[in-house]
Amino acid sequence: MPILTMKTWSGITEDQKRDMVETFTRESCRILDCKQEHVMIVIEEVDRGNWGLEGGLAKDLYPKKK
Repeated sequence: MPILTMKTWSGITEDQKRDMVETFTRESCRILDCKQEHVMIVIEEVDRGNWGLEGGLAKDLYPKKK
């Protein structure tokens, strides 16, 4: 059973989550030749203040769009 964990910045919409789960499930089944009921997706949302990249905090480098 494939278990896929995806980390993303917090604030994505429910529609975006649904789209990611559908897409990751479909593509995992295609690549791994398995059934949809065997694929599990875990979405972990991380606050931008707890995400570092390019030597800084994501909240400073990529502020939320208004």
